[in-house]
Amino acid sequence: MPRVPKTLVARFKKAAEQAELFPSFTTNNYYHAYSTFESWLVRNVHPHVNQRAMMIDGGYLTDHGPEHIKRVIQRASDLLGAGDKIALTPYEIFLLLSAIQVHDAGHIEAGRINHEQNAQPLLTHLPVDRAEQSYILQIARAHGGKLADGDKDTIERGLPIKDDFDGIEFHPRFLAALLRFADELADDRSRGARYLFDQGRIPVSSEVYHAYALALYSVAVNSVDHEVKLSFEVEANQVDKLYGKGIGVDAQGSPIIEEVYLLDEIFKRTFKMYQECVYCMRFFPSHLQIKKITVKISVVDDGDRSPVHETIGYQLTERGYPRFADNSVADMCGVDITFEGRVIDGATLKERLDGLKNSTTPAV
Repeated sequence: MPRVPKTLVARFKKAAEQAELFPSFTTNNYYHAYSTFESWLVRNVHPHVNQRAMMIDGGYLTDHGPEHIKRVIQRASDLLGAGDKIALTPYEIFLLLSAIQVHDAGHIEAGRINHEQNAQPLLTHLPVDRAEQSYILQIARAHGGKLADGDKDTIERGLPIKDDFDGIEFHPRFLAALLRFADELADDRSRGARYLFDQGRIPVSSEVYHAYALALYSVAVNSVDHEVKLSFEVEANQVDKLYGKGIGVDAQGSPIIEEVYLLDEIFKRTFKMYQECVYCMRFFPSHLQIKKITVKISVVDDGDRSPVHETIGYQLTERGYPRFADNSVADMCGVDITFEGRVIDGATLKERLDGLKNSTTPAV
């Protein structure tokens, strides 16, 4: 399905001419308020988010700047479909776009840890009522993090189904879920630092995050078929490489780094994406709910890009009677990723390719 041509920004600009669709005592032009705020963020905040986070936390983040914001807006637009009528009111579009603008910008205040909680100072530059700023902050906060008791259910436990401001109704849970899942779908190769990665200059703690992003070359949202398709490309020279992955700090404040194969990271991240999908769809209207995530992983020669292994493909979806014990791609999709009787993982793929180099018998 082609990318939705009319993004939320275009819809919002057109709808903003109808003042009766917006609260009446804050501003007489919500599009002007939003575009002024966006321009301020683009000048003063978004270009510096990565640098500020690195100053505080170290490592090297994937892109969190203006291009990432555009990508999240596009993904949210795709999830809403291409019809003339969408499931958001013009005022809800304003709230969502404003939340997207600040959802990662909290990095600039205190780094990555709890960044979703730190956008409040930025919202003082959005010329609307303080109550509206608070609504936007709550929607943005729900895109990640945990509640005080460690629960990740930041949407259902943190936001009401419906609310209103100056008599204009909106749906905070749906807006938060839309932002959260759109952000999940926006971690593709547009975020990776290609040159630095190819030159081996990404800090070890951030290696696998860039490797994953650069491998994901296509995200196709089909709201009609209720499906998201992900296409990855893994180069043969990446198969036997272990990538560094920062997973926290020890008691002395030193980074804890584990080493992982790229294929295993893809399995882990796509499974997490499906978990996020199941969670977020709880708050979507039924006609927009994504029911399946289809994954294709091509393993190619790093020179001529020709295939060096069968395509690894699987579909994350509900199967049979609901099961809740699955906690990995191998658990849920073992049949799909079994070759010669073995469920494939990073080490097995390396072993198979090593075997193919020493054999004239093609893999089955």
